[in-house]
Amino acid sequence: MNKYASLKLTTEYIGSVYQWRNIPLQYLTQFIDYRNKIRKVKLRMNTKRVNGAKVVVDFHVEKSARSSAGQSNGLLNRRS
Repeated sequence: MNKYASLKLTTEYIGSVYQWRNIPLQYLTQFIDYRNKIRKVKLRMNTKRVNGAKVVVDFHVEKSARSSAGQSNGLLNRRS
């Protein structure tokens, strides 16, 4: 298994375990590599205030809702 396939496999597994929300910061570098090399996703940091300063607690991933290339789900091209 090459490094891109293993990066995709492990990152998507971690995302599915946490349901793509409230992922611990220890996985942030892996998700940044995933974003840069595999698939464009948005990483949103969840912050809270501690003594007047913003502190990142965890993050979640927003995957884009892309349609498959050239395929339709049957609802868009239906004529009534």
